[in-house]
Amino acid sequence: MSFSPSACHIPTTFKDRLLLAVEDSTHPKDHHHSCSHTLSAYNPTSDIAFTTESLATATILGQVDTKFIACLLHSPTQPRTLVLIDQHAADERDAVEEILQELCKGFMSDTIRQSEVSGPAIVLTRSEAQRLASSTFLEIFARWGISLELGELVEGDYIQVPIKAVPTILASRLARKEASEMTRLVRLYLIQLDETHDELQSLISKYDNGEVDDWQRVQRWMPREMLELANSKACRSTSFPSVSVLV
Repeated sequence: MSFSPSACHIPTTFKDRLLLAVEDSTHPKDHHHSCSHTLSAYNPTSDIAFTTESLATATILGQVDTKFIACLLHSPTQPRTLVLIDQHAADERDAVEEILQELCKGFMSDTIRQSEVSGPAIVLTRSEAQRLASSTFLEIFARWGISLELGELVEGDYIQVPIKAVPTILASRLARKEASEMTRLVRLYLIQLDETHDELQSLISKYDNGEVDDWQRVQRWMPREMLELANSKACRSTSFPSVSVLV
């Protein structure tokens, strides 16, 4: 995104703060000069990586055009960089992380809030139902807040599995009567569990013994459909909003 002071509705006082920030970042304070300053768009073909620490220690300058947050960030390659962050996208990113944090921390402590449902059922193939009934797959689903009632496997190529409860925070999507999203979630997670079951069980044992982990690392074990639903609940992608870098 290019940035031109003449094209944006920026109060004069705030514009002066932006110019001063650029001046302070590019010239030693004990040197006097008479050159003029302009704000130009950072070369979009270049990349600057900002860490979590960069965001935590950012200097917030103010709001631009009621749409962006102007701030100064430090990065390993740039000691001081002036950036604009899309305010709406940042707000949605924050909403996504709140959902994921609740789910991941709930998984670690086995305390995900659930909402009981009645009526919807998922349809699995006999092979899928047999895999769900074996090992500890049902327990892992329950730990993610998904309680399924798998009774005696009757004859037939397909088995109906009633849904008893879903994570409260995702109930608006996972408790629907047609259960299409829940069916997709279960089927895909069965494949995921086939590959990671033993490693995940070892991790769960550590959590049950009181070991604490970074909740963000737990995301790799989350059903992928659940991750997608968390993203869509906040309406937009989880990728951190792109920023305009000004020099």
